Amino acid sequence: MSISVLTVSQLMTYTKSMVEDDDTLKNIYVTGELSNFYNNARSGHLYFSLKDNSCLVKCVMFSGYASQLRFVPQDGMKVILSGSATVYSAAGQFQIITYSMQPDGIGSLALAYEQLKERLAKEGLFDPAHKKDIPEIPKRIGVITSATGAVIQDIRNVVSRRYPLAEIVLCPVAVHSPPLRAGKPLWAPPRAWAQFRPRSGPPSSAVTRLSPPTRSTAAPSP
Repeated sequence: MSISVLTVSQLMTYTKSMVEDDDTLKNIYVTGELSNFYNNARSGHLYFSLKDNSCLVKCVMFSGYASQLRFVPQDGMKVILSGSATVYSAAGQFQIITYSMQPDGIGSLALAYEQLKERLAKEGLFDPAHKKDIPEIPKRIGVITSATGAVIQDIRNVVSRRYPLAEIVLCPVAVHSPPLRAGKPLWAPPRAWAQFRPRSGPPSSAVTRLSPPTRSTAAPSP
C-alpha cells in the first residue's frame, strides 16, 4: 500500500484552491467585533480580526478598498463586512479579503461625524475660551463652504437682501465628504478657517456648512 506524502506547500495550495473555489465563500457578509486592528500607514492596508463569543477570523483590507471607508475602524467596534474567504499560504492562515465595511447599528457617515466631533473636542477647538461673541452688525461674514455649490449662492442672496453692506469672505472647502482613509478624518471647519488668511483681514463671524449630517450653523471665528 503506497502512501501519498504531500509537502506543506502542496497541502496549502490545495487547501487554498478548495476555499477559493467554494461559491459559498465568495462575496460573503460577516458580522462581528473588531480586534487587533492595525493600520499600516506606509501601505494603506488594514489588518484586523473579526470575532464573536466563540470564534475569530483574520481579515485584511487592501488600500484600494480601505480608502473608500467613511469611518475610522476601532477595536471593539461591531461591524458588517463583505469579502471573500481565502488561505494565506505562507502562514497557513484562513482569512477574509475584505471589500467593504460598515458599522453594525449606526450609519458610517453618522459615526464618522461623531468621531470627528470627539477628536476636535479633545484638541480643544470647541473650548468656549477660544470663542468670541458674534456682533449684532458684522462688517465681514466668513463662509466655509464649497466655492461652486448652492450654499454660497443662497448665503449671498440672503445677505444682499437683508444686509447689503456686509462683505462675504469665502474659505472654499470640499463640504461633501470624500471617502476617507482610515485615520484621515473629514475636513475640520475650525482648522480650515484657522489656516485661511483673507487679504481683507479676519471677518467678525463665520458660517460653516457641515456634512454629515447636512446642516448650516453659525459660529464665531476663533
